Amino acid sequence: MSDARTKIRALLADAQNQTAFVSHTPPGYAEPTAYFSKEPASTGTLNLATSYLPGMLGADGNLYGAPIATAGGERATLNAGILQNSRCAAAGSVIITRPDPSKARAIGLRDPGVAFERIAKFFSTIEGAPFTTTDDDSDVQASDLPISRATIDWSTSIQKSVRFEIPRSLQRLIGHDQIVDEVLVAFVLGLARASDAVLLAAIEATNPATFTAGAVAAKGLRIDELRGLVGTEGAGAGWRGDGAFAVAGGIVADTTADTAGTVIGSFGRAGVAIHESIDLIVERRNTKGDLVLTAHANMIPLLPNPSVFWTV
Repeated sequence: MSDARTKIRALLADAQNQTAFVSHTPPGYAEPTAYFSKEPASTGTLNLATSYLPGMLGADGNLYGAPIATAGGERATLNAGILQNSRCAAAGSVIITRPDPSKARAIGLRDPGVAFERIAKFFSTIEGAPFTTTDDDSDVQASDLPISRATIDWSTSIQKSVRFEIPRSLQRLIGHDQIVDEVLVAFVLGLARASDAVLLAAIEATNPATFTAGAVAAKGLRIDELRGLVGTEGAGAGWRGDGAFAVAGGIVADTTADTAGTVIGSFGRAGVAIHESIDLIVERRNTKGDLVLTAHANMIPLLPNPSVFWTV
């Protein structure tokens, strides 16, 4: 059993045994004298970088097909599954999982201690240096470094959440192990879509210009590094003469349900940072044993140079 399965399975089992109160027995008393209400819930975390996808072979012998099912004998981490199923990643975007970056610092003279300082990290893109023609007697005009940076600061992250109801009848029907396997796969597929939605929303928030070949040339981009993602409105989509799905007359594209418009750009110059820890809460809803599973993820769109994206 993978670490992820073990953790979630333990949370489900623990939540079933949780009570809606906690008792208080003062010193010298044999019985509680007070009861305080609380949520009958268990909490934990899931690490995307170190947890593995489950095999989708149920205890009943049935194979549950999924877009990220792995071949026999192979193992894939949860973050690898997200990368595999993200449309933005398929178009070239970088998807990374990161912890909270911090640095220990000694503080205090008379009463020394240790404090942890958050350190910002960056996602950078580098373009060509702008060499110009000069003669021997001329000064070279200074230019800005051709580097664009996006900051990975978790205090600015976007929280994405999901909540599943797991009735007692389903627990009895297929068991916790199968439920956990299916939930893990659903998590990975959902996080892939959530990361796409976060990045595409960030791109569209910059109000990209209308796509033209001249604009691409002005940015020094190659046509073959461009990709298109066609949203639910289907703007600009069609098929090339060779049968490939494309936008703007020939830019290779794919569809996405996570935006309405169509975006064309150099997706390799953008990305999404996903915090490696997913917060989990399992609540017991009633005395029958119905459970509710809630998950919270944090993401940061990484868009150092929005000018390499366009709409149609």
